[in-house]
Amino acid sequence: VAGPGLLTGNPEGSLKVLDEVLHWDFPPDIFTSTHYPYFFEGSLEKESIFQKKLQKVNDSNFLTGQLKYLRTHLNQRGFQGELWVTDWGISLGNRNFIQDSCYRGAVIVDDMIQAEGLADLMSIFCASDLLSAYGDSGNVLSGSAGILSQTGIRKPAYYAFRFLQSLGKYKLCQTEHCL
Repeated sequence: VAGPGLLTGNPEGSLKVLDEVLHWDFPPDIFTSTHYPYFFEGSLEKESIFQKKLQKVNDSNFLTGQLKYLRTHLNQRGFQGELWVTDWGISLGNRNFIQDSCYRGAVIVDDMIQAEGLADLMSIFCASDLLSAYGDSGNVLSGSAGILSQTGIRKPAYYAFRFLQSLGKYKLCQTEHCL
């Protein structure tokens, strides 16, 4: 059993979800979460995240901070399962050309190095730009969040994952900027 798909960005709300989910009769074996560099206040019970006033977090280590926070509180509550990050990124925005950039590929590699040991699995939800294809976008690249364009062109984010896959299972050295 996996869940709950925790959307981080609200520490108080995250703790409330943790307490509720981990006290179910059958708590999840896998705790899932998504991470974006935004902060919001209040509850998501009556309105969606897009109706909230989001504040951009200008911290290049936001993912590591959120994962440490989440891991600490899961451990304090006796959670014995795995922590899976089902999606994370540098922007919630689709049609943001930073999604197609080398910067995004570099951030993926850097985030994976920094988050090593904090999450049991890390993934990007959107494999292809086809998931958010728009009829009015005839450009080869449209700024969508996939790692492949609508026409199958491999974006820098794809090559970041390909590089990470090729590393193998043995780690010789790890520093802040090197794996």
